[in-house]
Amino acid sequence: MFGTDIDETKPVDSLGEDGVVDVDEIVESDETFEDGNTAEAYQKPESPGFEVVVEQVNKPSRVKLILKAIAKDLLCVLLVCILFFVMFFNMEIPSESMEPTLQVGDRLLGWKLYLSVDRGDVVVFWSDEEGMYLIKRVIGLPGETVSLKDGYVYINGEKLEEPWLPEDVVGKTFNSTEGLDFDYGKVPENCYFLLGDNRKYSYDCRFFSNRFINSKEIKAKAIFRYYPFDRFSFGIK
Repeated sequence: MFGTDIDETKPVDSLGEDGVVDVDEIVESDETFEDGNTAEAYQKPESPGFEVVVEQVNKPSRVKLILKAIAKDLLCVLLVCILFFVMFFNMEIPSESMEPTLQVGDRLLGWKLYLSVDRGDVVVFWSDEEGMYLIKRVIGLPGETVSLKDGYVYINGEKLEEPWLPEDVVGKTFNSTEGLDFDYGKVPENCYFLLGDNRKYSYDCRFFSNRFINSKEIKAKAIFRYYPFDRFSFGIK
């Protein structure tokens, strides 16, 4: 039929029902048939629907596509949560010690990846004495001397200006209810002296058995208040 001999060594199954050679079983050859086609051309017929069928077979099912999309979304959520807990410290104010700057029930975020601590910063730290996280303001820096006199804070012998304090609190920073003056000495290296803004009701470094807070205990710097919404603010000063 095609001008070539049939390989009689092939099994009978190589013939179709009508006795014609099954082109899928033709041995690969460079021979050219009478119509100009090679054996390879017959083994791989070009059919208009062939590529479409293959594409449909390889195409993922709708269920797989949905599951894949869900997996991607869950992974994104997981990464966001990890980054959030690595970078931020979430805290609710438990007492009035930082009023009026921070009020009971205020919720804020602290930045864990801070580079430095400066005077006036509001920081979150772990208190071994209280067994909990507290939030106070940085007053004394490493190497400075801190003392109280006539209701004012003195740093290295000079009166400290505290613009963050309300007028009714200025001049009322005492070491005890008797209003005694007190010299806390020099702040050790890598340590800080912290006070609450509401000096009359704040339990802070004035009363801790360990007067100074090590920098390792400072977990974050307060950066913004997100609740209540009517007091939402960036920067806690």
